[in-house]
Amino acid sequence: MHATSLRTKIIALGLSAIAIACCQYSLATADAPAITCTSLSVVLSSNKNYYVFKATASGDISKITGYTFGYGDKQSYMVRFDKHTTVSHQSASTTHVYQKNGAYNANVHVITANSSITSPACNVKALIGPPISTLPNTGATDLARAFTTASAVGITTYIVRLKTKMRLAVIRETHLS
Repeated sequence: MHATSLRTKIIALGLSAIAIACCQYSLATADAPAITCTSLSVVLSSNKNYYVFKATASGDISKITGYTFGYGDKQSYMVRFDKHTTVSHQSASTTHVYQKNGAYNANVHVITANSSITSPACNVKALIGPPISTLPNTGATDLARAFTTASAVGITTYIVRLKTKMRLAVIRETHLS
């Protein structure tokens, strides 16, 4: 908000001083909220064939004319809004297929009539890996097998010790009688 304050000038007339308010006025204007790029998400699609990019912005979203998505692999895509569209300009989505696995610095810029806006929240590292079907064995099966074996050995040891204690108790009882 901008405001102009009232200034006072002192004019000296002979021995007395008169304070005169200069003809300034106070004017308050509200600035339109700035447009901010608030987030960028990169998510593997449910069928695992492509990635979904979603960007969001805040502020005076009516001034947004589009979003430019940079995928980090030297490819980009611009989502443009028609000025007569009824679609909200607060967010935009697109998809992309990466040709190679790796780490990519993806970003998005919010486009207005005379600027391109981004923020740290709209710059993300996309870690593109092999499809789920080719991931290496994490050893969960081996761990379960080891646990089962250890449990079986533990139970067997417990039973053997219990039987031994029972035999000893029977032997003691026979010797005491």
